Amino acid sequence: MQLRRRVLGEEHRHTLTSMNNLAGMLSRMGELTEARRLHEQELEAAVGAGRGTPRHAHLDGQPRADYGPDG
Repeated sequence: MQLRRRVLGEEHRHTLTSMNNLAGMLSRMGELTEARRLHEQELEAAVGAGRGTPRHAHLDGQPRADYGPDG
C-alpha cells in the first residue's frame, strides 16, 4: 500500500481501489476498527480527487465492506 501511494499518489484510482480491497479484507478478518479507518482515508482521498461521494460510485463497481449493525 505504501509503495502504491508513493508511486501513484494518494488519490489515484488504483490506490483507492487497493485501499478498498485491503479494508474489505480487514473487515472480513474482524479488524473492524482498522477497516473503518482505512475506508475513511479512502473516502477522504476520493473526495480530494474529485470523485466525491456517494461512496464514489465505487471506482470500478466493487461493493463496500459491511461493518455489521454498528457501521
